[in-house]
Amino acid sequence: MVQKISPQTTEELYKMLIETPNLAGKLELTGDAVFWTFNNFWVYASLDRNEGYIEVNRNKKHWWQSSQLLHWHPMKDEIYEYLCAIGNKNNILVIRNGWLFSDIFYLGKESEYKYHPDKKWHWGRLHYLKPQD
Repeated sequence: MVQKISPQTTEELYKMLIETPNLAGKLELTGDAVFWTFNNFWVYASLDRNEGYIEVNRNKKHWWQSSQLLHWHPMKDEIYEYLCAIGNKNNILVIRNGWLFSDIFYLGKESEYKYHPDKKWHWGRLHYLKPQD
């Protein structure tokens, strides 16, 4: 049985992430949160006693756009895995924003993504986020 890595505090999570190889972007510990910036998006993550919080935001092009694309509350034993997948240099995160929902359309290796990367709509707008420094 494989034991999941489960940080207990945001500081532990931050230390685990900075020691993880093959991650892109710039990590900072700001107060009780991890602030992770990439070329075209940024991630805010934190932990409390019961669960985690991950928020994915894009760098806005226009003042009227919302920067938040998606947020969710993973369990403590899931947050590290999600963040490593989001920040891995070989992965891509595709977020689908519909009228009433936002979800992860795809998170994984860019080479295994089955849709054409120019596809912009699939029951909602698709946002392609590739972790780069």
